[in-house]
Amino acid sequence: MNKLKQAARKINWKIANLAFWAELLITYLMPLAREDASGQAGFPFPFLTVYEKHLGVNLFSSVQISIGALLGDVIALYFLLLGCRALYRGLRRSLKKGNLSKQKNLMSTQKES
Repeated sequence: MNKLKQAARKINWKIANLAFWAELLITYLMPLAREDASGQAGFPFPFLTVYEKHLGVNLFSSVQISIGALLGDVIALYFLLLGCRALYRGLRRSLKKGNLSKQKNLMSTQKES
């Protein structure tokens, strides 16, 4: 149980929440991939299947949701967002270092003159 708590502390829950809601938004906006008499949605793994021939009384009898594929999508998007965040921070640091070195060079040339 202690290892589970440690792993939960390492997860960035804000990014995980963003990944989940982004996955749902992507699925909502993405067109259904047609197969036989059903359509599938989800990125990168399809987790939502809508059946056309077996339309039931309510929505839940004509829709199938794969929780495993949804979890896989959220995990993939989570790592993608973490990578984008790390790339952004690295670029921002390198730009700050470049600006600082330019300022130091400028100040040294001003002192010499």
